[in-house]
Amino acid sequence: MDGDSPSKMMSGFITMLGGQWATYAIAILTTAYITRALGPGDYAKFIQMQFLVAIFTAVFGLSIPSAVSRYAAEHAARGEATRATGVLRTGLKVTIATGAASMAVMFLMSKPIASIVIGDSQATGLIDLLAISTGIAVAVSPLSSYVYGLQKFRAYILISLFSFAFLRTGLVVALFLGKGLYGLSFAWLVVNIVSSLAIAIPILRMAGKAETYPLLHLFSY
Repeated sequence: MDGDSPSKMMSGFITMLGGQWATYAIAILTTAYITRALGPGDYAKFIQMQFLVAIFTAVFGLSIPSAVSRYAAEHAARGEATRATGVLRTGLKVTIATGAASMAVMFLMSKPIASIVIGDSQATGLIDLLAISTGIAVAVSPLSSYVYGLQKFRAYILISLFSFAFLRTGLVVALFLGKGLYGLSFAWLVVNIVSSLAIAIPILRMAGKAETYPLLHLFSY
């Protein structure tokens, strides 16, 4: 086992590095089109939309994905598979609740957020679409962290690449159809729903049975 450890670490490093480069390539290619299609003004708003989602996802995630990754790794290393799955299930219960909370806050603050991000307080419909996307992102955030904690690096990279490539493709298609910022927000939502289901179903099936895991222990991370 010890002899395999360095090769496993090197394999994981190469996989992660390759995934990062593939993500960069997708980002460069799609950003070039998105920038041209939106123009400077709307592209600046799009960047702020991304920033908004990132902030709410980080704040309402409560570092649960990091805790899930750490504790799932610890229990998996001890051969406690059901305990590791319990970490995931408990983490999901928290993030589903906080994801709903993030949606509620964004709905309630849609007018001021629209005014700051879009420059139009009447663009609340756009913020509402982003709110749902954000809530979903928060809710499913422990899933990929669980896979990473189990050191399934290839699966983790595939999940990350699939999610990112699918999202960027959806955004490009929406712009190609001439839908503008509202089209981007709607595409973002649809892609989030589909990719979340595509990721959640196999991971939860793979995880199997779960042992009860104390909620408060996740917050001791």
